[in-house]
Amino acid sequence: MSTRAVVVASVVGVGLIAWFFVAWLLLGRNVVDAAGESVGSGLVLLLVVSIGAMVLKRGEKT
Repeated sequence: MSTRAVVVASVVGVGLIAWFFVAWLLLGRNVVDAAGESVGSGLVLLLVVSIGAMVLKRGEKT
């Protein structure tokens, strides 16, 4: 894994943890809902990255 990928993954991880605490402590959600929001956001990011990588690879082949 490149240094750039490690930095991006770390920033995303810290952002998701921060979003958990914002949702739990500042927005007043219960712990399970806050964790669900954080995990859901992470899954959406993975989906976007996956689709983006597929589109980029498909564009290289043609």
